[in-house]
Amino acid sequence: MDFSTQSVKMVVLDVVDAEDVYAGNFEYDTVFAHYGTQGGVLPAERPETRHTSPFMLIEALDLAFRRLRDVGVDLGCVKALKVDAMQHCTVYTDGSFAELVTALDPSQQLLPQLRPSITRKTSPIWENGLP
Repeated sequence: MDFSTQSVKMVVLDVVDAEDVYAGNFEYDTVFAHYGTQGGVLPAERPETRHTSPFMLIEALDLAFRRLRDVGVDLGCVKALKVDAMQHCTVYTDGSFAELVTALDPSQQLLPQLRPSITRKTSPIWENGLP
């Protein structure tokens, strides 16, 4: 799984049978238009201010696994997971985060369960190649 600045890409491989099980992606701006991002970044008065929504990132994580489940990937058979995420993105939480994570209900969406622990409405990010 690759949670880049602009989108999420997912590839599932069956290493025993040496075949691709699933490949898919989605863009934040399209799927989560309600956050108002442009290229996954929240608009800012100063172009050097680069932030995104931590709530959008949590929703994206939830959607990625939901899509895998919906296409028939048996998540119980997954033996290894590699996840890359936005380069230098910081999501700020309070002390309740660890407790909330250990009590997650897989039948419920992630955001309502984790939202109480998120302490900032935006997450600063760093991108290569910007002035």
